[in-house]
Amino acid sequence: MEDLCSVSGLDPLWDWNLTWHTTRPDLTQCFQHTILVWFPCVYLWTCSPLYVLYLKLRPHRGIIPLSKLCCTKTAVQGRLRGKSWHHDVKMTVHKELSWAVTALERCGSIGEYIGDTV
Repeated sequence: MEDLCSVSGLDPLWDWNLTWHTTRPDLTQCFQHTILVWFPCVYLWTCSPLYVLYLKLRPHRGIIPLSKLCCTKTAVQGRLRGKSWHHDVKMTVHKELSWAVTALERCGSIGEYIGDTV
């Protein structure tokens, strides 16, 4: 693994001084680009065949019991997702509008300047 990091020009895989012996701990670039990327992929690749086998062998295939708890969780999750989407849209629109207002203010002052000179 150390050879992989040295060939790619990244930091070493693990640096104790960067991770533990500091006031602002961080992981090395090599660790972030290798372990943190590949571990979830390998985990999914190894567990997904077992999960597919479990889904095929269980007696109630494809049936999700719709209890009151399940419906409540789904409704709460949908509400939270909707609020999050609304917040994201609102912030995006606010950012775009503030940029547009600033641009229009600048254009307005330029337009006044051009109008005075013509």
